[in-house]
Amino acid sequence: MVKQGKVLNKRTAGNAPNAKYIGRGSPNGNKFVIGQDGDRDAVCEKHDLDLARDRARLKRLDELAGCDVVCFCAPLRCHGDTLVKLAAMPFEERLLWALRTIAKAEGGSTPDQPASDGPPRGTRRQVR
Repeated sequence: MVKQGKVLNKRTAGNAPNAKYIGRGSPNGNKFVIGQDGDRDAVCEKHDLDLARDRARLKRLDELAGCDVVCFCAPLRCHGDTLVKLAAMPFEERLLWALRTIAKAEGGSTPDQPASDGPPRGTRRQVR
């Protein structure tokens, strides 16, 4: 496992050595906007789900492995927290994270928890 980078604040860290900018407009920016798309937690969750569904972006996180990242959010919750965590993992572990993230969002079972045999008798399965 690679050393996990830190999420730094652009205002205080400036152009820190070995740090990569992950703010909006960069390839790793969060396209979801606080206020417009929900509160801070909601936009981070939406970013995580969007990332989980994009295998190419998950692979591209290799570029952030071992690097600090710079955004305007830190020290508050930031999509960068997820990026540095995933960048430190092998790609196969990122894929497992993605499966769990998608299953959680869709209300299904995750690779760590078995699927149920379906809804209880007498109930209808909800169509989405």
